[in-house]
Amino acid sequence: MAIAEKIRKDVIRRIRRQVGLQNTPLTVKYLRRKISYGLDFRTLIATEQYIRSIIVEETEYGARVGVQNIDHEGEPLSKTRVPMYKLAEWLEYGTTRPKIGRGGPAAGQPWYTPPRPHWRPAQAKFARELGQTRKKLTESMERALVGALLGELDEEEFTSPTPNARRFVHKNLSTFKGRKDMAPENEASSYMNKYKSYISEGGSGDEEQI
Repeated sequence: MAIAEKIRKDVIRRIRRQVGLQNTPLTVKYLRRKISYGLDFRTLIATEQYIRSIIVEETEYGARVGVQNIDHEGEPLSKTRVPMYKLAEWLEYGTTRPKIGRGGPAAGQPWYTPPRPHWRPAQAKFARELGQTRKKLTESMERALVGALLGELDEEEFTSPTPNARRFVHKNLSTFKGRKDMAPENEASSYMNKYKSYISEGGSGDEEQI
């Protein structure tokens, strides 16, 4: 739910602040019509019906962010009512005349309504942030785990490994098996090298477990 709400807020933020929408300004004719009716002159904002329709809904799988299942009332700019989900698709991907679709205009055919992406950039931003958060969390967990394991062994066990100590290390470091990202300069990697040296001193450790 929190993730969907974060995306919803970012989509609305992009619309209100016109992030990325300056590249596809409204036509002068349409802009004058909006102003004549006293409507908001910004792109994708006239009566704010569209923005208010962007919601988060709970589903059996969690939550989804999208638009309400209602029609967009075109008044006063248009007399045509359009399903809000269809309007969202047109605004995001653009439309051509006479055929409407995501494929873009045919050769030499201009856009009827140019694409003004605001959903895809918000989703892409979240995906990047999620990847960065996952990486930081993984590194923090690895450092915490290795640090905790180091704290369980006293100095005597490091200098004179006992069978029980070796079993302790093998058991608790099994999660690191097969890891490829333990670079030498990584703090966790330096701890791992200490463990390797410790096991080799015992002479009976299974190096493949590290």
